[in-house]
Amino acid sequence: MRKFILLFLAIPLGILPAQSQGLKNKPDFQLNGNQSISGKTFENPGFALPYSNSSFLYTGTLNLKPISANKLSGIKKNYTVLETDEAGYPKRLSLNALIPRNSTTDASFWAQQLNQVFDSEGDKAIEWKNLSDTSDDLKIRHLKYQQLFDGKPVIGSEYYVHVYADGKVLAHGHFQQPDQSLEPKFHLDQAVALVKTAFIREGITLNESPSTEQKYLKTGLSSYTLGYAQVPGSDQWKLIYEMVYYPTALSKYLIWMDAESGAILKFRKDQCNVHVHTTNECSHRDHVAELPSPQGGETTTARDLFDINRTIQVWREGSFQYLLDASRSMFKAASFKLDDPVGAIWTMDGLNSNENNIRMGQIRSNANTWAKNAISAHYNAGLAYEYYLNTHARNSINGQGGTILSVINITEAGGGGYDNAFWNGEAIFYGNGGTAFTSLAKSLDVAGHEMTHGVVQTTANLTYENESGALNESFADIFGVLIDRDDWKLGDDIVRLNAFPSGAMRDMSNPHNGAQTNDFGRWQPQHVSEQYKGSSDNGGVHINSGIPNYAFYLFVKELAKGSTEEQGKKIAEKVYYRTLVNYLTRSSNFKDLRNAVEQACIDLHGNNSTVHNAAKFAFDQVGIGSSGNPGGGGQQYQNDLPVNPGALFAVCTDDRNLGVYLINIQTSQIFQLSNRSIKSKPSVSDDGSEIYFVGVDSRLYGLFLNQTTKVYDEIVLDSDPIYRSATISKDGRLLAVLYDQEENKIHVYDFVRQVWKTFTLTNPTTSNGGGATSNVRYADFMDFEHSGQYLMYDALSKLEQNSGAIYEYWDIGFLRVWNLASNNFGDGHIDKLFSDLPENTSIGNPSFSKNSPYVIAFDYLEEDLFGNKFYILGSNVETGNLAEIAADRDNTGYPNYSVDDKFIMYNGYDNSGNISIKFKQLAANKIQSGGSEQLFISEARWGSFFANGKRVLIKNEDLETIHDLEVYPVPFDKLLNISFSSDRSQDLNIQLINSLGVEVLKEKRIIESGKNEIQLNVTELPSGIYYLQLLSGKVAASVVVVKG
Repeated sequence: MRKFILLFLAIPLGILPAQSQGLKNKPDFQLNGNQSISGKTFENPGFALPYSNSSFLYTGTLNLKPISANKLSGIKKNYTVLETDEAGYPKRLSLNALIPRNSTTDASFWAQQLNQVFDSEGDKAIEWKNLSDTSDDLKIRHLKYQQLFDGKPVIGSEYYVHVYADGKVLAHGHFQQPDQSLEPKFHLDQAVALVKTAFIREGITLNESPSTEQKYLKTGLSSYTLGYAQVPGSDQWKLIYEMVYYPTALSKYLIWMDAESGAILKFRKDQCNVHVHTTNECSHRDHVAELPSPQGGETTTARDLFDINRTIQVWREGSFQYLLDASRSMFKAASFKLDDPVGAIWTMDGLNSNENNIRMGQIRSNANTWAKNAISAHYNAGLAYEYYLNTHARNSINGQGGTILSVINITEAGGGGYDNAFWNGEAIFYGNGGTAFTSLAKSLDVAGHEMTHGVVQTTANLTYENESGALNESFADIFGVLIDRDDWKLGDDIVRLNAFPSGAMRDMSNPHNGAQTNDFGRWQPQHVSEQYKGSSDNGGVHINSGIPNYAFYLFVKELAKGSTEEQGKKIAEKVYYRTLVNYLTRSSNFKDLRNAVEQACIDLHGNNSTVHNAAKFAFDQVGIGSSGNPGGGGQQYQNDLPVNPGALFAVCTDDRNLGVYLINIQTSQIFQLSNRSIKSKPSVSDDGSEIYFVGVDSRLYGLFLNQTTKVYDEIVLDSDPIYRSATISKDGRLLAVLYDQEENKIHVYDFVRQVWKTFTLTNPTTSNGGGATSNVRYADFMDFEHSGQYLMYDALSKLEQNSGAIYEYWDIGFLRVWNLASNNFGDGHIDKLFSDLPENTSIGNPSFSKNSPYVIAFDYLEEDLFGNKFYILGSNVETGNLAEIAADRDNTGYPNYSVDDKFIMYNGYDNSGNISIKFKQLAANKIQSGGSEQLFISEARWGSFFANGKRVLIKNEDLETIHDLEVYPVPFDKLLNISFSSDRSQDLNIQLINSLGVEVLKEKRIIESGKNEIQLNVTELPSGIYYLQLLSGKVAASVVVVKG
């Protein structure tokens, strides 16, 4: 045996290609055999990782997004995906290369570029409707688009395109793909009738009778959209009527109605209150006196609720003055009507009416005597208007000089004091307070808060639920304290101390506000680890706003370090207004906010400027995104594993497949573990304590680390000469083997239960209802996904063309061999990496990244008239992204990632022409080359990296909220007690599954933040081993328990 020449052992990883009508070094069988291993059982002397223990074993699933073949012909894409959403669709894109040099770039051009990203083949019925096209003072062009499917809007799907002066183009937003075209079964008038019936059924007052108040406020249907939407809580798509409806003048509701069945899918009050505790109804208007004709504007003084004389603008009509300010430049004198002014700041009296039966009247005086709450409301509306005009050049709430209407003296339904203020989409309404507040019209920050809700409505239009709703509330708070900028508190001028002992309704500098945790009327979270996950308060819109509020406060404080807090506020308010107007869409969430704020900072002050770094620091502190992921990270569902903390090693064979060798990366020592000639690449468990391979004698072998002697012991697992390849799961529980014959099967062995399962390989089709073809000849290379749920494999398939010619190709599939929830074998479902692999191409030898279960590398062959082209490619299988790692190859590479995923190793040739192992540095996305190719070790092949530490193989943050789990007694008898602590309130599904994988008990519990004790009655269960499953969302945790 020749001696290895080891040249570099500090770094790992690489890439390689394929061959005509199949990949090089692949087996070629002629006959089928009749071998069977169904009766064999193996003892595993290694037990690389524990199969179960008393702590949670975190598990996850692979959300595969099949790649379209057109990506292979354009691996070097003219756009770069910066971020993806939970469904794997691009959420942020760089479109630099798409800018044409010799064509116009109107709104339709950029719509076409979006379609190149989302519907490149033009078969998904996707279009983009331009909503706006503006340029700002920095000469940045902002185009906003509504996504259409089959000509109808997709609810909540909007995209921005920003074209910068230097040629850079940034696109971001929310894309969804409805699954079928639908037509409405009834018309809008029928839908409205059904909505009215729903209001009556829910006990909500309908007050739509014609009255004088209808001059000022809407009732009935305000707006509607017929479009596609995904049913909340499911994957089902519906054609819906999305309606904004006012059952009364003060109550605004959002309704989703199925346009086929009439079923109501969403029924939500969309009223933006200043405080989380509010009553739940609204209504209309009753009477207003006959109004005189106009004469002119005047100035007067009057005392407000602070007992301070304020100078205000009024309108004189005869002997009366009215609280109507016509002095602003937005006022339209030519079209003036006293009962319908345009461009005025107008304050009216709610006449102590309530949401269910609103009445309104003009506020007037012929002796300059005014109610103090009227003066406060009128004066504060003027200050809020001036702030937006003077600071942001925004002309009124709608940006177009629209009238600002405030209404005072709103009461509870029974006539009592109303402890709230709100924006209903048309006007600001103030109660006079009750047990928690004094008159709310007194507070300038409340006026600024409510007016900002109107600004949000006419810009980003953030959906008023969940994180987008919390952002809606947060922007209202932020600009509320910027308009009343003497402190960071909201409502401090109006709260009653018995209700708010801290002296404020909310405190942006201290969201906890001196209250007990989860006292949601007073306390707010200030970090995402404290985030409320329930459904109350429209998904916590007033609660979770504390997190972005605190981020803004920290942003200002960081900016103030080099100057003053006021200077910090002046910088921050410009950044946040730009964020709101140019970079957020209605579906934006917390991480989208970070992206948007960072981009606004870059626009105004430059990348990595002091201001940009201050924003990154602030969001880091509250747990939104990460500075390690520039731009914030968006919805980052792709959870990475912690790097294995052990010492670094590599396993390989020599260039003649003679022996198995271990390389110590730190010391550069090489050890021969076996002198057998091998026919398959050695497969290593995650911690390296187990190594499996098949010898040239077709027998199955294992190398197991003796924990006492620290030496690998070689064991013949099966002396029958029937094997061709073997692969071990990362945790050492499952072993996948292939027979040394042609067959379309993979055999998987469970070491725990000592049973086999044989899976038949097929090729899924795209026909209606699914389906598969049986043209798979055999599989060859395999690699387990980290949780053991999926086995990734390559396989040779045969396709008979219409001409009678036989075409063969290698491709990659994902076989579901294990069911995480039942802790048993899977159903054998197969997904393919490519949905439509083109002719004359093959892919194979796939390998998972060590720490990112959604990232793989593989060999790729493309053949043409001039020969074969070999590549090693990388792919993010959840986003469908594809990139080149290595090109111009002469052979297959069998790529393998380094322990930290920063490098990749693969087969290649040294300068003397010897088969050797090469490596390359990778880009941060792990699917693209980040450096030049280097020699790792000469006269060797089939290399794999590992570290000998222990780690949790799959982790999901949804279950990280549960700690200190105890299950007792052990063993249990009639009762099973479960004790644990939870960081938040959440739903928990509890299951007991027997050793056969059958569910024998299922319960759902609501657990609270803090210590939880659950007791299960298991009297009827027979003695034996059970798997206790605790499920939250899509993830499951397993604990083995024993009865008897």
